[in-house]
Amino acid sequence: MDFDPLDVSALVVFFAGWIAYGSFAAIRGRDRATLTSTMGEWRQSWARQMLDRENRMVDIQIVLGHLRIATFFASTTILIIAGLSATLGAADQMMSLVRDLPFVQTTSRAVREVKILMLIVVFIYAFFKFTWCIRLHSYTSVLFGAAPEPSGTEPDTAARVQARDIARVSSLASYHFNNGLRAYYFGLAAVTWFLHPYAVFAATLWVVLVLYRREFRSRALALLRNAERVRKEQGGTMT
Repeated sequence: MDFDPLDVSALVVFFAGWIAYGSFAAIRGRDRATLTSTMGEWRQSWARQMLDRENRMVDIQIVLGHLRIATFFASTTILIIAGLSATLGAADQMMSLVRDLPFVQTTSRAVREVKILMLIVVFIYAFFKFTWCIRLHSYTSVLFGAAPEPSGTEPDTAARVQARDIARVSSLASYHFNNGLRAYYFGLAAVTWFLHPYAVFAATLWVVLVLYRREFRSRALALLRNAERVRKEQGGTMT
């Protein structure tokens, strides 16, 4: 297989960027507010308030909404994998669509098939993440059903612990869903490999910067943190 050093470098940069950013986000998120950690705090508040509600249909509907979104992405991912698998037998026809562009690198059929296989691996990873997210959300709905009924007094320690665990399972589902979405982002970067290895370098860097900004410095995060601050000032609790 005529893999030149530039292609190997593109492959290394792609996976290094993906793995390194995932590790960075997990480690940095331990001591700094992120979208994931902030929403985890709001889930704790949600589960705690659920204990005081007699009618919990709203809570179940929220879980079902999460399930529908995760199911949509899992189904879409299956279609993407099927489409990519079909292109393995038509790699030449696919490349003919972009071959005449001046910056497209000319490669052998075997190299093009490796590129397609890499995309399949990326979306298989995403599929596993989305399906595990679906299972965790289904477990969350069961935990909501098993939560104690409101007694009219302050929930006891056991009820608080159960609410905390419900929020943790829901947050874990969100964590895996986020990893599945992250695979989509990097999958888009991997597509640029069909054009040129240099495009992979640029696209991987772009994806990392976009993910970092949205997770650590987005306007959504600022609004959530401000809402949390206002809530605490008014005497509410996030735990």
